[in-house]
Amino acid sequence: MYLWIVGAVVVLLGGMVGYALQHPRTALAPVPAEQVVVPPVVETSTTLILSLDERGQVGEFDIALDKILEDSRCPKDVQCIQAGTVRVSGSIQGTSTLELKLGETSMTESMKVTLVSVEPVRVSTATVSPKDYRFVLLVEKR
Repeated sequence: MYLWIVGAVVVLLGGMVGYALQHPRTALAPVPAEQVVVPPVVETSTTLILSLDERGQVGEFDIALDKILEDSRCPKDVQCIQAGTVRVSGSIQGTSTLELKLGETSMTESMKVTLVSVEPVRVSTATVSPKDYRFVLLVEKR
């Protein structure tokens, strides 16, 4: 039995060597650097952190948030039956209006904008001034 296995291995290796000798691999010639085409890097998403009345640039677009419409988030030191949300209005290029709701995506012709998070976290013992808010936006090209 042992001799049979050794014989099979020898025949198999011999066949592989014979094939390699009949079909030599050709080396690839190097491509001159001036012929190498590297595609441009295209960012498909950008994260912006904005406060009210601050502008963020995404590609050729300016995004600005101008007004807090709602902040009904449950304060962290209170037990609530609903988590609440944040809604904010803004504009793209100063012309297209934008209304964002925490965790939801708004779409325009060229992009998707998601309000990912809002800081600071609310507490029941303090009032947050509108100028202290920070909004994290995820902007994706469509």
